[in-house]
Amino acid sequence: SIVTWCIEPTRSYRKCGRNPSRQGALITAVPLFFAGLLFSQIFKYRKEPTLSLVYNLMGAICGGLFEYSSMLFGTKYLSILALVIYILTFLVHGREESPG
Repeated sequence: SIVTWCIEPTRSYRKCGRNPSRQGALITAVPLFFAGLLFSQIFKYRKEPTLSLVYNLMGAICGGLFEYSSMLFGTKYLSILALVIYILTFLVHGREESPG
């Protein structure tokens, strides 16, 4: 999120040299990696894993809607929105009872 907000893609791709697709892949893969870590940590301690999977599917649907909103508001808006959602998720998850 922060990387796509701070770096203008066309300028940074010119600086990449021969393989700008590596930078694009990295910018895409890093948020997906952290989203997977977040889900797996939350899913590990759930008493009802089916409910967690339902929330994950709802999140995928909302994510698709947010992605389409980027056509109206721009990609930088989507990056900030994703960052805010991740922060809120960490805050809500931190308030829940920890196992044990």
